[in-house]
Amino acid sequence: MREVFCNTSSLQYLHQLDLLPLLHRLAGRLIVLPAVVDELSAGISRGLNLPDLSGFDWVEVGVPRSLTAVPLVSDLGPGETQVLAGPGTRIQ
Repeated sequence: MREVFCNTSSLQYLHQLDLLPLLHRLAGRLIVLPAVVDELSAGISRGLNLPDLSGFDWVEVGVPRSLTAVPLVSDLGPGETQVLAGPGTRIQ
């Protein structure tokens, strides 16, 4: 099965449309980066309608492969920045 990774916005909108399981059907495994998990958790704690990824056994948390380009990115959020760095080692 394929593995994909995505930022917070993709997860948010698919969840709010009740289409988040579509990612599992299309890709198999979803890798999210720590900044994405942090953004989702912060939104949930503020009462936003966001997914709790701990309930999906097809979602894993990974760490970015390379953060060398991160200082060059100034207009993206932490989740988007880490997604651009690419997934590296899985931590879950």
